[in-house]
Amino acid sequence: MSTRQQGKKPTSSKLVSATHTWKNIESSDVVYEWFNTFIEANHVDKAVRQKLNIVIDDIVANIISYAFDEVETPEVEVRLELKATAFSITFIDNGKPFNPFDQGKPDTSLSITERDIGGLGIYLCRELTDDVSYQRTNDNNIVKLTVMIPGENNS
Repeated sequence: MSTRQQGKKPTSSKLVSATHTWKNIESSDVVYEWFNTFIEANHVDKAVRQKLNIVIDDIVANIISYAFDEVETPEVEVRLELKATAFSITFIDNGKPFNPFDQGKPDTSLSITERDIGGLGIYLCRELTDDVSYQRTNDNNIVKLTVMIPGENNS
């Protein structure tokens, strides 16, 4: 894991990053712990942290629940990229192909009992982030979400 000196914000030209891979992951808790260690060491804005905790919960839960039905050795890699103006988190899994952003928006005008199951978590991820992308490369799903960091650099 790459880290920087505590107390200093990264400059726009400097990227602080970390990557970790889990095999046979069963819970998003291990990702939270790793993510929060990175966040604390790099003094990331509380609002950014809260948004990305929700994103981690939803994306990792979906990967664990749906991606690995026919995969012998499930693997999830998470990449964190921190710049002065943005924080990106990328999820790479070797599960079955699935683009979460191809799904339509859920009908939020309906009550929970009237609404179809599914889709609300991905909707929240879209709403909480500033950019999302999906690609399928080398039999891997690659989902990237970016949150802009509040501050004078984003004016």
